[in-house]
Amino acid sequence: MKNRILLACLLFLPLSLFGADIADWIALSDRRDNAVIASIMRDSPFREQIAVVSALGKRKDFYMSEIIDCLSGSRGIPAFSRGDYLLRVLLASVFPAPDAVSALELQTRLLANQECFARLVASLRQIEDLQLRAEIIRLIPYSGQPSYLGALMAEADLILTLLTDRKVTAAEQDYILAYLAAVEKVGDAVFLEPCVRIYEISAQARIRRTAERVISGLKEAVESSAN
Repeated sequence: MKNRILLACLLFLPLSLFGADIADWIALSDRRDNAVIASIMRDSPFREQIAVVSALGKRKDFYMSEIIDCLSGSRGIPAFSRGDYLLRVLLASVFPAPDAVSALELQTRLLANQECFARLVASLRQIEDLQLRAEIIRLIPYSGQPSYLGALMAEADLILTLLTDRKVTAAEQDYILAYLAAVEKVGDAVFLEPCVRIYEISAQARIRRTAERVISGLKEAVESSAN
């Protein structure tokens, strides 16, 4: 109760006055404070918004639905002019790479946010920020939801378009590598054909090496299922 009262009071004061204190309080908050935290972010400058979403990764309660929905629906809202970036930082903070937490822990955190993550996956094709798309794709293999594989397959169309007749940018390469890593983690032979196409038309050595490794693993999966 004391924690929620303090967070409510912060709505009426500039976040910059609190420095590290706000991050400390957010780390101690829980899902009952999500709406208040989202309101705090709306009234804060960009630097403090980053501090807020970064601090959320330190919470013991990883239910973030209201905050994730707030950011994912914030395009065009002046208070969230960089909403896609903030959402990307939030996802990286709350759902870090498996070398920071176990795969089981990552799956548990995604399960706690199953409905809002499903909405993110469903909106993939409308997200222009490739780095944000890469963050969402990265998490699909840990979601435990086979229904998301269709969205993952659909991303191959964009990748093949990006690779056709031109050199990809650094952001596009990172996005493609995130896709290949996700496909490798899923390990479903249905992704063999798009990975072969990526390998065939890419001019980037790193993409080709990664695609070749993924193809090899998927072929082994096909042979194992046939035996």
